[in-house]
Amino acid sequence: MNIKKRFNKSKKYFLKHINSETYKQEKLSYEASRKQDVEEFLKNKPELSNRTDAYDTYSVTHITICDVLSNDGVTKILQKLYALSSKKYKKDIYYKKPTIFKKYDYVQLLYSHSFHGRFAEIKFIDDKYIDSINISWAQINSFYALLEYKFSLKKCLSQEECTQFVCDNIDLLNSKDLLLYYNINEKEKIDMLAMEQMNNDYFELIFQHYITSLFYSEQGRTSKMVSMVHMTRPEVLNINTINLEYLGVSYYNKKEKYIITDSIHSSYYLLAGSNHIPHFNLTYYISKYGNNFYYMFFGYRELKFLEANFSKYSTGRKRIKYDKSFISMLNKTQSLLDTRHTSKADIFKEFNQNWELYYGCTKKNFNKEMARSNIDYKEIYANTYSYLTALSNINYTKSNILLAVIALIIAIISLILTA
Repeated sequence: MNIKKRFNKSKKYFLKHINSETYKQEKLSYEASRKQDVEEFLKNKPELSNRTDAYDTYSVTHITICDVLSNDGVTKILQKLYALSSKKYKKDIYYKKPTIFKKYDYVQLLYSHSFHGRFAEIKFIDDKYIDSINISWAQINSFYALLEYKFSLKKCLSQEECTQFVCDNIDLLNSKDLLLYYNINEKEKIDMLAMEQMNNDYFELIFQHYITSLFYSEQGRTSKMVSMVHMTRPEVLNINTINLEYLGVSYYNKKEKYIITDSIHSSYYLLAGSNHIPHFNLTYYISKYGNNFYYMFFGYRELKFLEANFSKYSTGRKRIKYDKSFISMLNKTQSLLDTRHTSKADIFKEFNQNWELYYGCTKKNFNKEMARSNIDYKEIYANTYSYLTALSNINYTKSNILLAVIALIIAIISLILTA
């Protein structure tokens, strides 16, 4: 069964159950069981007994999706933006339109400076849920720029309304999108864990669909783009009384009092209290700190991308060909080596002043933890780049030898024929 058929099977299962009375009843039982498990767990951790669930009674305010584009990609996205229908969208685009005869270097060599700024603003005229998309960007190195798409909603969505958003829009996902599927035994009772996972995944993938369909993405059709769901709740958010135990790594902004949690290295959640909607902009930090900060948010995803694409060359399964795919990978590994002027020490200093780091509910020293757990991405990419260039040189030498042999054979045949 191909991916599209598996996705359609999962989608059918989701839509069949999500609004059914059976699902609603089983969900209540499932949540009660999970609450009981938490209470049992807390018996052995009395220091957590006064803490409340981080995601109680929240509403979604914004969704941010990030993408990385080369100069060619930026050119294509601008062509798409300028081509959007004026009947459906109101556009403010802050860069010149490329033409057949005139191209521009939107992404330039970058060593002595950096920037971040507005790229475009797109207003939706008749969409039921989405009000606008504010696109900002920052150049991360001499090859690539990070584009940050911030979706503003026409109203904040409750948990139930997020589910309804999925039901209303899931049919937008098609073969040009990243399609996820789930292994479900339909003969068993409703798989609550799978339903919960589908609900969350589909919600983010629908927003990713807008980027891959309306605009342009070099990776969004084959992999999940880094996303951040912005949420707020009526209650005050107190870092000392909120349960972070199940959230993995969390970053707490001491000034604006909001938490960013790292879910599975590509999905992040920003949670605020008192119905406050804080301003957080990744492009600002990446512009200020360069690749060192980029690795903090995007390093794991880039490493998985490298593993998937590099392994076919390292195992010998695929031979080097100077096609678009290989050149793109070579540029990618070289670009990730390009770390600009800001040192890790500068990032640690600023973060210690403005942020706190938590593993579960335990506060950690940012300097020590990052130094201990941080992967040396620069060394990994340096080794990969050296290996790829070595393979290129070997392949180039073999090609030249082959061409020389062919030329010699042709010359000998020509001499024989003319003798």
